[in-house]
Amino acid sequence: MEIDSIKDLIFYLIDKPGIIDINDKDYRLMHDSITTFVYHNHYDNSDEWQTISNNLIYTTNECLSKQEANNILRAIEDLKRKELKRLQLSTEDNIFLNNIHPRIKSVIEQSYLTNQYATAIENAFKEIDHRLIRMYKKHKGIDDNGVSLTRSIFSPSKDEKRLLTFESLDTISGKNVQEGYMQIFAGAMQGIRNPKAHENMCSTKESARDRIVLASLLMKKIDEAVKFSNIEE
Repeated sequence: MEIDSIKDLIFYLIDKPGIIDINDKDYRLMHDSITTFVYHNHYDNSDEWQTISNNLIYTTNECLSKQEANNILRAIEDLKRKELKRLQLSTEDNIFLNNIHPRIKSVIEQSYLTNQYATAIENAFKEIDHRLIRMYKKHKGIDDNGVSLTRSIFSPSKDEKRLLTFESLDTISGKNVQEGYMQIFAGAMQGIRNPKAHENMCSTKESARDRIVLASLLMKKIDEAVKFSNIEE
């Protein structure tokens, strides 16, 4: 980790005999490495950077005191803990996103990673709606969307408007699956995709993940129905 190299430089300067000369090449390397790390990782508004910068404003124009170096080191240790926590969260987010349907991931990743959770949710369900709209227009020549579209495209009854089926409708089980997912798709479009619902949507990370997982499941079910129905998109 980059921050460990900075710590090693500070330890080296503290243990180095004599004063810490601000013109020394090792000091300049430490100074520049800290500054680059802080600004590159957006820690410039942190309390730790305030401590570091205060201690880089030397009491003399010639050297950095051992005490100032130790103060910087403690702040760097605090930044390391923050960085480790951030990296852990980043890993968790990557694992989460890698288990999401690729088409959903492509439209939500940027907003999700920048904490724009309501936007990520809206984009996920828009992508489902847009995919169904394009297929229905192509094969049925009908412009439709939202709840009405899902009830037509997944209708469990013998209906010329139906386009996609999940499994054989010759059995009660198949009809139940068809009707059940039709209702789930319709409910998602009405309760989540609907713009008014979006305006009032809870947008915490946890609630966003729940809804994104649902969108991913529905997109995977569309994949299954497209394959079973032998439909070209």
